[in-house]
Amino acid sequence: MRLPLPAVASLVPAPSRGVQFVVEIVGPRTVPAAQAAGLLRPDWRAALGEPELWTMRPADTAWQAMDARTDGSYDSIALAWDLVAPQGEMSAASAGHLAGVAERFANDVGRRAIPLTAPNDVPQAVRRLKSAQDGLDAGVSILLVGPHPWAAAEYGSVLDGLGLGRDAEGWAWRAADHPEPLFQAIPFEDGPATDGFTLGFRLARCPDPAVGVEGMLQVADALRDRLAPYDEDRRPLTPKGRDSLRDAVRAGSRALDSIGLRPGTWAALKAFS
Repeated sequence: MRLPLPAVASLVPAPSRGVQFVVEIVGPRTVPAAQAAGLLRPDWRAALGEPELWTMRPADTAWQAMDARTDGSYDSIALAWDLVAPQGEMSAASAGHLAGVAERFANDVGRRAIPLTAPNDVPQAVRRLKSAQDGLDAGVSILLVGPHPWAAAEYGSVLDGLGLGRDAEGWAWRAADHPEPLFQAIPFEDGPATDGFTLGFRLARCPDPAVGVEGMLQVADALRDRLAPYDEDRRPLTPKGRDSLRDAVRAGSRALDSIGLRPGTWAALKAFS
């Protein structure tokens, strides 16, 4: 049995209102790229607090990160700051200040700066995001435990044959167009021998949790003659336990989707870094 190459939606980078304070530079006419490139100057970058810069040219169908090219023009420009960052949380005052600085730049290019979230609503958006980060950053795992240690290389050849690829921590099942694995297989011990593996993924970062959990179960079945499957509490993984795992994945995915953080999307990867 070999796992097929999974088909999942490609990762689409974009300014993400649910996890960022986003200001769009709007107006009736396109902005020459040479003018917009002023946002890349050190003085504007410093005044604006190093935001992400996004653009759409007339022929674009998706946002692109701004680069230093000065040819052509842009239909849309957006600036985005993380609501929750290592250096602190966005406040209403800081959002209002940044929107004001963005407005000064917008005036220079004949446009207006429109925050997608009103600065006074930013504290509520921060609380909503932090609540999601605290309550929905779930892991999904299956433990495969052997009666005694086996050579990791021997297990590795089996995992290779199942279609998993090597990564820094062990093995992973990946799609072609997404940077996150559907699941990883990580040995219990970091050495030449191990008595088992953890199969797992972070729900919010997985490009397709329902497919990921089925892949894990297939690997557990393929290795059942060597490794016994257990749930994360070290209870034998019974048919009922398998169904409970599937139900938990569905419920968690629905909860994330309901707040605009569908698993595996650009917004979810930013929120659950």
